Formats: sequence, C-alpha cells, structure tokens
Amino acid sequence: MTIKYYSENEQKKKVANGNPLLILDYPCHIDDGIVNFENGERKAFLKKFQSVSATKKMDFFIPASGSGSRMFQFLFEFLNAPDDENRSKAEKFINRIKDFAFYYKLPLEIREQFQSERIEMAKFIEFILFDECLNFSNSPKGLIPFHKSGNFILNPFQEQILQGVKVAGEKTVFNFTIQKKYESRILASIKTLAEITGTAPVINFTEQDQETDSFAFTENGELAYDANGEMIMRPSGHGALLANLDEIDSDIILIKNIDNVQHIDKSEAAIDNFKYLTGILISVQEKLFKAIALLNSAQRENALAIIDELNMTFQLYHDSIDLQNMKTEEIIELLHRPTRVCGMVVNEGQPGGGPYWVQNKNGIISKQIVEKAQISKDKEQYYKMLKATHHNPVEIICGVRDYKGDKFDLSEYSNEDLYFIVEKDQQGQKIKYVERPGLWNGSMDNWNTVFVEVESKTFTPVKTVLDLLEKGHREK
Repeated sequence: MTIKYYSENEQKKKVANGNPLLILDYPCHIDDGIVNFENGERKAFLKKFQSVSATKKMDFFIPASGSGSRMFQFLFEFLNAPDDENRSKAEKFINRIKDFAFYYKLPLEIREQFQSERIEMAKFIEFILFDECLNFSNSPKGLIPFHKSGNFILNPFQEQILQGVKVAGEKTVFNFTIQKKYESRILASIKTLAEITGTAPVINFTEQDQETDSFAFTENGELAYDANGEMIMRPSGHGALLANLDEIDSDIILIKNIDNVQHIDKSEAAIDNFKYLTGILISVQEKLFKAIALLNSAQRENALAIIDELNMTFQLYHDSIDLQNMKTEEIIELLHRPTRVCGMVVNEGQPGGGPYWVQNKNGIISKQIVEKAQISKDKEQYYKMLKATHHNPVEIICGVRDYKGDKFDLSEYSNEDLYFIVEKDQQGQKIKYVERPGLWNGSMDNWNTVFVEVESKTFTPVKTVLDLLEKGHREK
C-alpha cells in the first residue's frame, strides 16, 4: 500500500479551506439502502457462514489505542471544579461502586476504609484514578476491567478475544492497534487469560504510523507551538489506520471497537451477529465473483440477471445506476472492488455516523457512512440528517480479496478529499489540524457496501464508566 503523506503547506491549505462537506441525497432506511432479514433468511446466512468459515482465513481488526481516562472525565472535573452536573455523576459512581468490576481489584484495606466510611470520597476517587494499583488516569481503555464473571475480572482485550474465538475459532488472528508503551501490560493481561481459559490465539499489535501525524495550526494559520517551544503534532485520526488494515493478510477482516463488548453472559447475540454478517458478506461476494466471471466470458445478460438479483436482495447500488446503458468494462469496474457488510442499529441518539445515500462529484449516488461533521448546516441538508433512522455501531465485515484471490490495494479505494478539519483547545490555545478520511468513511468511499439492520443489544459501547451499569454489562 502506498501511504500518502501531506506536507506542511498541503495541510495548511486544507485547514484554510475548511471541512469538506458531503451532499446527502437522503438517509438510508429499511428497504431503501438498509436490509433487514427475517429469521429464516438469517438462519440461511448463519448456515452459509458455518459451511465455508473453515476454508476462510479470518482476522479481527480492533482499534485499541484510546485512553481509558476519558471514561472518568466527570471525576477529573469533580475533583478540579465541582458543579451540580459532575457532582451528581460522582455520587452515582460512589453509590454504585460495588457494581463495577474494578472495585474488586482495589486493595482490601481501601475497600474496608470505604465500607466503614473512613476515607473521604475525593481521596477514594483519587486512589482509583492515580494510584499505581489501578492507575486509570494512565491506562488504555482496553485494560480497564469492564466485567466480573464469577471470581474472574475481565478487561476488553480479554473479552474481545473470548468473543472472537467463539465467532471464528481458535485459528483466528487478533490485530489490535495500541500505543507501544502499554504493550507489556497488555501482553501480561492476555497471558493471564490464556492461563485461566486456555485460550491463546495469535495476537498482532500495530501502531498508528507517526509519520501520518498532522501539523497543528493557530487560528491565524501559523504553526502552533507548545509552552516548551515544541511544534505541536496531532495523530491524524483512525483514517491513518487504513495502512494497518491493509497489512493484514486475510480473506475476511472483522472490525469492531475495543469498547463495544458485552458481559460474557450477554454476548451470545453479538457473537451470532458477527457470524450472520460474515455469512452475508460471503453470499454477496459469491454473486459478485460469478457476475464478473460471466462478464469476462461475454455472458453479459446472465451477469446482469445476477446483479439485478443481488440488488433486489442487498440493495447494493442506487436505482439511478443504469447497468443496461453501461459498457461491460464499466460494470466490471463497478463490481471489482473491496466489499463491506456493515451492521446498523436503530438510532437512539448515539454519537457517531450513520448510513446515507450520497451524491458524488461524478454524478453517481452511493451508500456511505457519514459523520455529522461532514454534513452542511444548510437547512435542507440538516433536515435530511434529522430524518436518519439508523446509526453506525462499527460492526463491519470486510472482503479484501478479488475474484482471483488477490488482495486489493485498499489505498486505491479511498477518497483522499474526504478529510476532516478538527478544532481543539490545547494548553490554552485554539488549534486546527487535518484528520485523514475516516477508516469507515472516506477511506472506504469506493467499496461495495451493504447495510444490514442488527439488534441494538449487540451495541453496548462504554464511553463513560457509568455505561458499565447498563444491562448489557451486568451478570445474569
């Protein structure tokens, strides 16, 4: 894969030009961009998965470099500047402390002091955040204990492995993107899991390429420097992980976020969901490959019949695409690209992107996962955004080989024009910088895409520690 690096001047121009905006045609809805299969059809896709899964190499790709301290932001705010909002959350945290798995990682002495009210609330919180025992102020989210199962306390790295093995078997490979400084702690955690359960699949760790980091600019468009006079550089978003994804030598890659993991007692639906979505991907690829083979052997009408059936079942392409009036070479180009199947949950106000039909510069309308930052605040566009019914939980199955079995170069299917301009406060100054096209946004802009409605109970992200009190994170 050829990684494109942006020079200082290129980034400066992008920041000056502002955030590129997409033109929404309309949101995808059930039977209009999003498919929803009945139980019988779902069982057929699960059967398809079972019939070919042993012949396919499957990898999980799980971005896991995020900081766990963000989960406790309201506690930091409570300690530094208490107000009604963070005080209320802090009280809920303390009142439900025994419902959190990490409570049982605290030293017995601290727990006894808490139970006998011999430790102040602020001191107790400071111990959780800053003492080396837990040290949540300096831990990746994947190392924070999420769940207690009997006598075992598990973190997301461990539980993603347990769930993934139940999806794809012991031979599946797990690819986690991490910060190198935490690697030894993560490895120790995974070793503990192997000792407890005997589960020891292949684990790969990768890092986001620091060469893709972005220059930060002031409001005046000049390079930004920190208090020590050092030039400020910022990671360029999860779009920089496209290179990491492309390095995986696999047939099928399953993508999910590190914090979207359920208690082991509540994980069956999520496990079946990934099998179901993978079965759909395999079914779609089989038809795409068959259609390409027919087109290559001059059986155009038979190929078009397969594509029509494919479209009716999976709503792969927009109605405005007129295959009858396209050249055979153009149809092959349309089909011959990576394919992804993306689970979509009913929108219940979650942050993040959603599924839309988007108007492209070439006049083609295609399905995309769009973030709010990519949508114009123009009234018409804003109203279209408000009509969205579904949300992207990042449950994505990727087919990255072509009909010959060769791996696609994923960089060829990314849209470099769909970057983001991010504005942040850093050390008291406002900065702007470029984030690369999002991994499942612009980086997959030119993929074949299927959106599938999935149950909301498969989506249990932990953005704040209080989310661990929700049903999906509790023992039966």
